[in-house]
Amino acid sequence: MDFFLVLLICATAGYAGAVVSIVRLRERGTVRALQEGAVAAVGVAASFFLMVALANLSVFASAAAGAVFVGAVGYLALARDLSPAWRPWVTVGLTVLVTAFSLFASYLVLMAFVGAVGVYRLVRLRLRTGPSLVFLGTSLSVLIAGAVGMFAVALSQM
Repeated sequence: MDFFLVLLICATAGYAGAVVSIVRLRERGTVRALQEGAVAAVGVAASFFLMVALANLSVFASAAAGAVFVGAVGYLALARDLSPAWRPWVTVGLTVLVTAFSLFASYLVLMAFVGAVGVYRLVRLRLRTGPSLVFLGTSLSVLIAGAVGMFAVALSQM
């Protein structure tokens, strides 16, 4: 495994842990928020390392693991803010979109997804659900475009 991929995975996990800690701070208190942030960071890192291990077997197995990751994180991140009728549709749409792009730029798109969900959860602390979902869509689009662009540049430099 490449050192920079490990570094990116650790940075993504640290970001996810920090976001969970900040979001949970008011509800849970400092110690509990930091514990939940650490659990989230370990979960994100373990998910990415599992996808890397599965990529040695099959790209599609790694994509399937990524789809499960995106579906679970998307559902948990949006569960409070969407009505029960919309939750599955938004989760499936998000999963299909991110998984489709992850076939082109595997881990970068999933990291972009984690970044966009983090932005959504942080913005949601201050804004209502509607504007926060706009931030989610915009940040996800920009980050996916950046991930695919970076991957294309990296492939052209090989």
